[in-house]
Amino acid sequence: MPVFVADPVQKHIKLTALQHAFAPTHLDEQASTDKLLDAISVMKARVQATCDFMAPMPNRLAELSWFTQVSADELVRLDGILKLADKCSHVMVQNYVKFGKSYQQLQLDRTMLRRYKEIASELKEVSTDLRARFFELPHDAEIMRLMQQLSGSA
Repeated sequence: MPVFVADPVQKHIKLTALQHAFAPTHLDEQASTDKLLDAISVMKARVQATCDFMAPMPNRLAELSWFTQVSADELVRLDGILKLADKCSHVMVQNYVKFGKSYQQLQLDRTMLRRYKEIASELKEVSTDLRARFFELPHDAEIMRLMQQLSGSA
Protein backbone atom coordinates (compact mmCIF):
# COMPACT_ATOMS: atom_id res chain seq x y z
CA MET A 1 0.00 0.00 0.00
CA PRO A 2 1.44 3.40 -0.95
CA VAL A 3 2.38 5.87 1.71
CA PHE A 4 1.28 9.46 1.06
CA VAL A 5 3.83 12.15 1.80
CA ALA A 6 2.24 15.39 2.84
CA ASP A 7 5.32 17.11 4.22
CA PRO A 8 6.67 19.56 1.56
CA VAL A 9 10.29 18.93 2.59
CA GLN A 10 9.88 15.18 2.26
CA LYS A 11 8.24 15.62 -1.14
CA HIS A 12 11.11 17.81 -2.26
CA ILE A 13 13.69 15.26 -1.05
CA LYS A 14 11.92 12.39 -2.80
CA LEU A 15 11.43 14.33 -6.02
CA THR A 16 15.06 15.49 -6.04
CA ALA A 17 16.28 11.94 -5.40
CA LEU A 18 14.16 10.60 -8.25
CA GLN A 19 15.18 13.43 -10.52
CA HIS A 20 18.87 12.68 -9.93
CA ALA A 21 18.28 8.96 -10.32
CA PHE A 22 16.80 9.44 -13.80
CA ALA A 23 19.00 12.31 -14.99
CA PRO A 24 22.10 10.24 -15.86
CA THR A 25 19.94 7.74 -17.73
CA HIS A 26 18.41 10.54 -19.75
CA LEU A 27 21.84 11.98 -20.47
CA ASP A 28 23.19 8.56 -21.40
CA GLU A 29 20.26 8.04 -23.75
CA GLN A 30 20.81 11.45 -25.28
CA ALA A 31 24.53 10.76 -25.69
CA SER A 32 23.72 7.38 -27.27
CA THR A 33 21.23 9.00 -29.62
CA ASP A 34 23.76 11.68 -30.55
CA LYS A 35 26.43 9.04 -31.22
CA LEU A 36 24.02 7.04 -33.36
CA LEU A 37 23.05 10.11 -35.39
CA ASP A 38 26.72 11.03 -35.81
CA ALA A 39 27.52 7.49 -36.98
CA ILE A 40 24.64 7.62 -39.47
CA SER A 41 25.87 10.95 -40.77
CA VAL A 42 29.44 9.65 -41.13
CA MET A 43 28.25 6.50 -42.88
CA LYS A 44 26.11 8.45 -45.35
CA ALA A 45 28.94 10.93 -45.98
CA ARG A 46 31.37 8.06 -46.71
CA VAL A 47 28.95 6.48 -49.17
CA GLN A 48 28.42 9.84 -50.89
CA ALA A 49 32.15 10.63 -51.01
CA THR A 50 32.97 7.20 -52.42
CA CYS A 51 30.26 7.56 -55.06
CA ASP A 52 31.55 11.00 -56.04
CA PHE A 53 35.12 9.74 -56.32
CA MET A 54 34.44 6.37 -57.97
CA ALA A 55 31.63 7.32 -60.40
CA PRO A 56 33.95 8.37 -63.24
CA MET A 57 36.30 5.39 -62.82
CA PRO A 58 34.41 2.82 -64.95
CA ASN A 59 34.36 5.22 -67.92
CA ARG A 60 38.01 6.13 -67.43
CA LEU A 61 38.92 2.44 -67.38
CA ALA A 62 36.76 1.72 -70.43
CA GLU A 63 38.83 4.22 -72.41
CA LEU A 64 41.76 1.81 -72.11
CA SER A 65 39.94 -0.69 -74.34
CA TRP A 66 40.87 1.40 -77.38
CA PHE A 67 44.60 0.92 -76.85
CA THR A 68 46.32 -0.98 -79.64
CA GLN A 69 49.75 -2.59 -79.83
CA VAL A 70 50.24 -2.70 -76.06
CA SER A 71 53.77 -3.48 -74.90
CA ALA A 72 54.65 -6.04 -72.22
CA ASP A 73 55.42 -3.26 -69.73
CA GLU A 74 52.07 -1.63 -70.45
CA LEU A 75 50.34 -4.98 -69.93
CA VAL A 76 51.99 -5.32 -66.53
CA ARG A 77 50.80 -1.83 -65.57
CA LEU A 78 47.33 -2.57 -66.93
CA ASP A 79 47.18 -5.82 -64.93
CA GLY A 80 48.04 -3.88 -61.77
CA ILE A 81 45.31 -1.33 -62.49
CA LEU A 82 42.77 -4.08 -63.10
CA LYS A 83 43.71 -5.83 -59.87
CA LEU A 84 43.14 -2.56 -58.00
CA ALA A 85 39.80 -2.07 -59.75
CA ASP A 86 38.74 -5.61 -58.81
CA LYS A 87 39.78 -5.03 -55.20
CA CYS A 88 37.90 -1.71 -55.04
CA SER A 89 34.80 -3.35 -56.49
CA HIS A 90 35.05 -6.24 -54.01
CA VAL A 91 35.43 -3.90 -51.01
CA MET A 92 32.55 -1.74 -52.23
CA VAL A 93 30.27 -4.79 -52.48
CA GLN A 94 31.28 -5.89 -48.96
CA ASN A 95 30.55 -2.40 -47.66
CA TYR A 96 27.25 -2.37 -49.54
CA VAL A 97 26.16 -5.48 -47.67
CA LYS A 98 27.31 -4.07 -44.33
CA PHE A 99 25.79 -0.63 -44.93
CA GLY A 100 22.64 -2.18 -46.41
CA LYS A 101 21.83 -3.87 -43.12
CA SER A 102 22.29 -0.61 -41.25
CA TYR A 103 20.23 1.36 -43.76
CA GLN A 104 17.44 -1.19 -43.52
CA GLN A 105 17.43 -1.26 -39.71
CA LEU A 106 17.42 2.53 -39.52
CA GLN A 107 14.94 2.86 -42.40
CA LEU A 108 17.17 5.27 -44.31
CA ASP A 109 16.73 6.25 -47.94
CA ARG A 110 18.70 3.71 -49.97
CA THR A 111 19.02 5.74 -53.20
CA MET A 112 22.67 6.67 -52.68
CA LEU A 113 23.48 3.18 -51.45
CA ARG A 114 22.00 1.70 -54.64
CA ARG A 115 24.17 4.09 -56.68
CA TYR A 116 27.18 2.90 -54.66
CA LYS A 117 26.39 -0.71 -55.63
CA GLU A 118 25.87 0.24 -59.29
CA ILE A 119 29.30 1.88 -59.41
CA ALA A 120 30.88 -1.23 -57.87
CA SER A 121 29.16 -3.42 -60.47
CA GLU A 122 30.17 -1.14 -63.35
CA LEU A 123 33.76 -1.14 -62.13
CA LYS A 124 33.83 -4.95 -61.99
CA GLU A 125 32.20 -5.25 -65.42
CA VAL A 126 34.71 -2.91 -67.08
CA SER A 127 37.60 -4.66 -65.35
CA THR A 128 36.36 -8.05 -66.58
CA ASP A 129 35.95 -6.71 -70.13
CA LEU A 130 39.44 -5.23 -70.14
CA ARG A 131 40.95 -8.41 -68.75
CA ALA A 132 39.28 -10.34 -71.58
CA ARG A 133 40.34 -7.76 -74.17
CA PHE A 134 44.02 -7.69 -73.25
CA PHE A 135 44.77 -11.00 -71.52
CA GLU A 136 42.32 -13.64 -72.75
CA LEU A 137 41.18 -12.84 -76.29
CA PRO A 138 44.68 -12.30 -77.74
CA HIS A 139 45.44 -15.94 -76.84
CA ASP A 140 42.28 -17.25 -78.54
CA ALA A 141 43.31 -18.34 -82.05
CA GLU A 142 39.78 -18.20 -83.46
CA ILE A 143 39.22 -14.67 -82.20
CA MET A 144 42.56 -13.53 -83.59
CA ARG A 145 41.74 -15.06 -87.00
CA LEU A 146 38.40 -13.25 -87.04
CA MET A 147 40.07 -9.97 -86.01
CA GLN A 148 42.54 -10.28 -88.88
CA GLN A 149 39.71 -10.95 -91.32
CA LEU A 150 37.81 -7.90 -90.07
CA SER A 151 40.85 -5.64 -90.22
CA GLY A 152 41.70 -6.89 -93.71
CA SER A 153 38.22 -6.06 -95.00
CA ALA A 154 38.14 -2.59 -93.48
